Amino acid sequence: MGKEGIPYGVAVNPVTNRIYVIDIGSNSVHVIDGLTNDMITSVSVGKKPVTIALNVRSNTLYLTNHDSNDISIIDGSTNQLIKNLPAGGDKPAGIAFNPISKHIIYCKLIKTYEEQSTDVVLRNLLLESFGI
Repeated sequence: MGKEGIPYGVAVNPVTNRIYVIDIGSNSVHVIDGLTNDMITSVSVGKKPVTIALNVRSNTLYLTNHDSNDISIIDGSTNQLIKNLPAGGDKPAGIAFNPISKHIIYCKLIKTYEEQSTDVVLRNLLLESFGI
């Protein structure tokens, strides 16, 4: 990661020994070899990636992109972007993958300044409906 990198989130695949670091400064995720700590490659994603989830079984990564309002899906075996799924203008934040239901679960935070409270709204995306 260069001087301008802004590391923001991390995930580790214990099967492949790969470390994935979100860099919101370059709108990418860096793939690092867990044995040597060398960077293998960087994969460009949407604008302002903030969280990452991993499906260890399929070696697939899911990233929420806050400013482009989408979710990037990356094939961990090829380190290629599969596609960006729209998040419905939700400004997605946290993300998780449910291997039983095959849903991506992501949330957005809604802050109402008048009340000074924060609500969490959960959304589900069934991957099969997107051909994944």
